[in-house]
Amino acid sequence: MPTSGRLNRKQIEAEISGLLHTSWDLVSKRNSEIAELSSKALALAEQINDNNLKGLCILEGALYQCLVKSDYHLSIKMSDEGYAMMKGEFKKRYAPYYHLNVGRNYHFMGDHVSAQHNYLECVKCIESMSEQNQFELKWLAHAYYNLYILFNFSGAEFAQAEYLQKALTIYKQIGDVGGEGNCYNSYAVYYFRLNNYTQAYENLQRAYALAEQEQATSLLSIYSANIGLVKVKMGEVETGFTFFDKAQHYDLELDSPYHHAHTQNQMGEAFIILERYEEAIERFAKALQYFESIGVKRSMSNTYEQMAKAYAGLGNHERAYHYQQAYAQSLKDVFSDEKTFAVAKARNDFELEMRDQEARKLRLKNKQIEQYARQLEMSNDELRQFAHVASHDLREPLRMVSSYVQLLQRSMDIPLTGDQQEFMRYILQGTHTMQNLISDLLALAAISNVRNSELVDLNIIVQQVKSNLQPVIEERNAVIKSTLLPAVIADETHMLQLFLNLISNGIKYNTSTQPLIEISFATSGRYYQFSVADNGIGIPAEYKEKIFLIFQRLHSKEEYSGTGIGLAICKKIVDQAGGTIKVSSRKGGGSIFTFTLPVIEHQPESV
Repeated sequence: MPTSGRLNRKQIEAEISGLLHTSWDLVSKRNSEIAELSSKALALAEQINDNNLKGLCILEGALYQCLVKSDYHLSIKMSDEGYAMMKGEFKKRYAPYYHLNVGRNYHFMGDHVSAQHNYLECVKCIESMSEQNQFELKWLAHAYYNLYILFNFSGAEFAQAEYLQKALTIYKQIGDVGGEGNCYNSYAVYYFRLNNYTQAYENLQRAYALAEQEQATSLLSIYSANIGLVKVKMGEVETGFTFFDKAQHYDLELDSPYHHAHTQNQMGEAFIILERYEEAIERFAKALQYFESIGVKRSMSNTYEQMAKAYAGLGNHERAYHYQQAYAQSLKDVFSDEKTFAVAKARNDFELEMRDQEARKLRLKNKQIEQYARQLEMSNDELRQFAHVASHDLREPLRMVSSYVQLLQRSMDIPLTGDQQEFMRYILQGTHTMQNLISDLLALAAISNVRNSELVDLNIIVQQVKSNLQPVIEERNAVIKSTLLPAVIADETHMLQLFLNLISNGIKYNTSTQPLIEISFATSGRYYQFSVADNGIGIPAEYKEKIFLIFQRLHSKEEYSGTGIGLAICKKIVDQAGGTIKVSSRKGGGSIFTFTLPVIEHQPESV
């Protein structure tokens, strides 16, 4: 990479963007590389004296102080400083990131009102965007995840499970492995509190595997300590302490007060399970030292509760009472009536605002749909007018060509040679084919316009088809068999076109001495399933989807006449009626065309 001194402004901005994007990808791992990346980016931003970028880089440095160094007061100070440097649209764009970072700090310090306020602001900012990029979705997932865990502990179940599910869905969508692992860890905590240790362990295994995949040391520390406690609870003490050893190894590598405290606390709980109360108290004392050094009030509250249990186990009721009082006071500090009311009110206001926002989006979308519908209707009207004009303007010249060629033939004094007669025949065949093609294309276009949906007796339709095809039936010695068919709500002309095409194809594409067409139906739920089977030449498997496309012919015009539109018309008729159509091979040779049409609730008695 070239040195920054040789880069122009655009190249420096691109390099800053790359450094920050890399840092954002590391957030779920709480990776210590964030400090180096944000420092490099800040040096580059200062080189081009861009306050917006400088502010963003300072905000990124604040993230390191929060997640790695656990210096929450400094992190908030840096976040405010960086955010104040940003201006205009740039500031608006990164407002959710600012609120997310500040919310994390208040969360760790136990200020749940401020934490929730900032998390909800982050969500509102991103949800109001018409589109979100990869990183905005990542911030949204982090906010939802943090909202879930904010109050997800015994005695104050304010959390909403939908937040955790939303976070997991987004993490999977954007491929954030670290975030996904955090969600599985939270599910493990949920099952642990239900005393379902098997489910807790299974979720922790998934989380641990994802953290190993990412080599996320900070997460491996948390998950190892949690697995250790679960395993001890399951009676697998040796395995549990193997994972505690792993956690302590990761803690030394991280040198993070929070991670040291978390591991010591989990080990303390394990010693209580084993009734080794003095060792438990020793671990809890270390955990409290770490938690107090960084001001993590909620975690201190949990440790006070565990200390009370350990002293009670030793029979030292005076010390047990002391820590029980400290636990009660910590809950009172965190969950005073005023704070609880503020939290509940903020949550309700947020949900109301989000519902209003969704309603506004829906109204806007409905208006757009109405506009599209009007435009589509205008376009359809124009197409129908075009089709009507085209049917006349295209057919008239063809009729003239055909008529004058015939007149020319009759007016020739000199007998035509064989070649000349063949040329004349080609011209007449061509004009006839074009006329048929125009007719079929207009028929296909007209299907979108359902002229009259009414009760149609399909037995009468089959009789009309037989009548129309009577000359062909007699010429080919064809047999058409039909069971008693139901009535359907449809366009009568469309039903006539549908059965006419399928039956005539069964006769046309047939080399048997006696073509046989068999029509039947069955009821399947809310649909009738009709079958039109023939003993014809069949359709190769590779063409069973293509034959319903326009102009798809399987044979040359010399072999079989036609425009290649008939089955496309059939498919469009069935689609328009709300059904489906397909073709399969008939045992012994031939094809079976199967299509569905909706059942009507009450059949007339005559049908």
